[in-house]
Amino acid sequence: MLNGTAEQGTLKPGDEIGIVPSGLKGKKIFSIGQHKKQLDSAGPGDSVGLSIKGISKDEKVQPGDIIYVQKEGELLPIKSFNAMVAVQEHPGALKPGYCPVIFCRTAKVACKMTKILWKQSKKTGGAKVDNPPEVSQFENAEVTFEPSQPLFVESFEQCAALGRIAVMDSNRLKMLGKVT
Repeated sequence: MLNGTAEQGTLKPGDEIGIVPSGLKGKKIFSIGQHKKQLDSAGPGDSVGLSIKGISKDEKVQPGDIIYVQKEGELLPIKSFNAMVAVQEHPGALKPGYCPVIFCRTAKVACKMTKILWKQSKKTGGAKVDNPPEVSQFENAEVTFEPSQPLFVESFEQCAALGRIAVMDSNRLKMLGKVT
């Protein structure tokens, strides 16, 4: 029995699913339960338990793994992503090449900031400055990140839960943001 929350879409008994990043494919949902009741389906926001056929003892499903319905397309790790961020607490300037740890749900992956697309702050008079060389504390910006390991995120509009990120460095919050 796997427990979790449905973030988007609908799960039904009989659906063929995949699990990432564990890499399991072709498994079937046998039943869906919620507080000792059987359900016909699970939708966004439902906290459910899934009984899944075809998972052997050698195949490990880790906390934080993502289940997707295979007929709706395979979920693949991203090579890079853009995020709109608000710099919270950093004494100096953040420049491309900075490599903090990004948290998205239970994922925790080091990501390199490769480009700053624009920034906006009181210093700029509220105007957007394109391609700035750096961002500082209390500035908003859109930046590009490249993960060093497989990372699964979605745009905030597609899936709010997989679209929120926290950027940490040395156990301190540096930025909060959403994937664009």
